[in-house]
Amino acid sequence: MGGWVQRTYPPIDWDAANGRTRILVYLHGDAPGTRWARALRAGDRCVVFGPRKSVRLDAPSGVILFGDETSLGLAAALASQAPLHLLLEVSADADAALGQLGLRDAQCCGRNASDTHLIALEGRLSALLQAHPAADIVLSGRAGAIQPMARLLRQHGVAAAQRQSKAYWAAGKTGLD
Repeated sequence: MGGWVQRTYPPIDWDAANGRTRILVYLHGDAPGTRWARALRAGDRCVVFGPRKSVRLDAPSGVILFGDETSLGLAAALASQAPLHLLLEVSADADAALGQLGLRDAQCCGRNASDTHLIALEGRLSALLQAHPAADIVLSGRAGAIQPMARLLRQHGVAAAQRQSKAYWAAGKTGLD
C-alpha cells in the first residue's frame, strides 16, 4: 500500500511456487486498505508476505464463524479446512459474494445503526453453540459486534481455548489490521 502501511487479508488461495495469491477485499469507508484496493488494477505488482496463521483450528468437527463482509475471505479459507457454520451481520446484500465463494448456507442479518440486530444474532449464535458444542468459534469483523458475542460465549461457558477473536475494523478507527 506504499510506505510502511500494511493490512492483513486472509488468502483464499496461496500459490508460493508461482507467486500468486487470491484475496477478497470489502470496499467500505475511506480507510487506507479501501483506497489501495480501489486503485488496484489487474497486473499491478504488490508486496505480499505470509500467509501466517492468525486463526488456529483445533476442531475437525467444525467452525462457527461470526463476522461481517470483511470476514468473507476468512470464511472461504476456513470452509476448505473444516465444516463451517457462518453467521454474518451485513450492511448490504452479500448473497452474490457468498454464492461465488460457495458459502450459500450462511445466516445473514442486516446491520442497523442502533445495533439492535445483534440481539437476533446472539440468539442464532446460541442455537449454533447448542447444535455444535465441539466446534471452534471465531469472532471476526467489526470490533463493536465482536464484544457482545464474546460476552455471550463467556455466559455459555465456552472455554477460552475454544474461541478466538480477530477484529478487522472499528468505526472511526484505521490501522486495526
